[in-house]
Amino acid sequence: MTYSKSEEKIYLKLSQHLISEGFKKRNTFLDQLGYADMMSCSHHETLSFDSCYVCILSSMDESMRNEIKKTKSMVEESENPNMIAVLIGDYEPTHQDYRMLNGFSMLYGIDRQEAIDVILEKIASKNSYDSVFNSNDSDAIYALGEGFLHEEDSHLAFKCFEKAANLGNAVGAYMTGLCYLEGNGTFKDNDRAMAYFRSAADQDHGPAQYQLGLIYFDGKLMPKNDMLAFDYFQEAAKNGCEEANYDLSLFYRDGIIVKRDKNKYYELLQRAADYGKPMALYLAGRHMLETGRDSLDAVRNIRTAAMKNCAEAAYYLGNVYSNGVYFPIDYKKAYEYFYLGSSYGNAECSYEIAMMFLNGKGFAVNQERGILYLNMAANKGYERAKEELRRRKK
Repeated sequence: MTYSKSEEKIYLKLSQHLISEGFKKRNTFLDQLGYADMMSCSHHETLSFDSCYVCILSSMDESMRNEIKKTKSMVEESENPNMIAVLIGDYEPTHQDYRMLNGFSMLYGIDRQEAIDVILEKIASKNSYDSVFNSNDSDAIYALGEGFLHEEDSHLAFKCFEKAANLGNAVGAYMTGLCYLEGNGTFKDNDRAMAYFRSAADQDHGPAQYQLGLIYFDGKLMPKNDMLAFDYFQEAAKNGCEEANYDLSLFYRDGIIVKRDKNKYYELLQRAADYGKPMALYLAGRHMLETGRDSLDAVRNIRTAAMKNCAEAAYYLGNVYSNGVYFPIDYKKAYEYFYLGSSYGNAECSYEIAMMFLNGKGFAVNQERGILYLNMAANKGYERAKEELRRRKK
């Protein structure tokens, strides 16, 4: 299917109208949806998410499709932008639309936040918040909460999450637990947070099980309980929370609860790395490098971890290039990684930059910048930096 010139004209007008009303987000997922025919429109790059959403609804819903067809001719004849608004203004989303939107998100990998943002706009424009909130559709209420969270209205988001949770929605229970844990949209209440996390975990919600594992392993919010933590991490991994594999791997590495098992440790570590867990990427990449396996893949993993705020990975790569380990010395690359780690607040990286400037490694000697980075490291409690500053004051 290709769009006629008149159809292109209609959708272009619709896009322009929506943009003028503040719908400025562009869609980036037409190909993901599989609606390749829409890509044939020469103006598709101007389409907003909302106009694409209407097009999708029109292909899914007969009454909506007929409404668009009728409206096309009206718009073409009138050239009146207000008529274009009929496409949106005369359409009231149903609860089924919210559910369908969730289905689109899961089935096609659509950016769910953008999708929910559109639904929120429709709800706001129709003043139908109460009708959705007072319904028994926990999915729609949860989606509404996500929309409010995206709009940075944490209080309304919390109300929606809690209502969805009390209707038996596992994701709503998890999000309500996070709200109570962090005091986001409500007051902090650790007991209520734990109750909602447990409610979600009992429904096999992986992220909630993972959160409980972290809480019991850390031992700050609740008394430390390695056995419970291990059980929750196992359940979380079984229910699709891949990052839990990293935490499980530490039990086998350190012999906590279970017998030390290097093979099991590296197996779980690799699973977490494949998922993209930064620390797992770093440790798996380092293991590959130090055991003589594919050095390019290893460095790629460690670099990815460094770019995902893993200061340990940045520090490690800085040393690799600074000391000529595995690769020729490259002070420029060493500085880049030390600088990245320092920007994450890593004192060791700040110290290494200081010594590069003070000793002229890769740069002309620069005492002022060197002392600046020494102080940065010392202020974070790094003893080698403190000792170097004391030595230079003598």
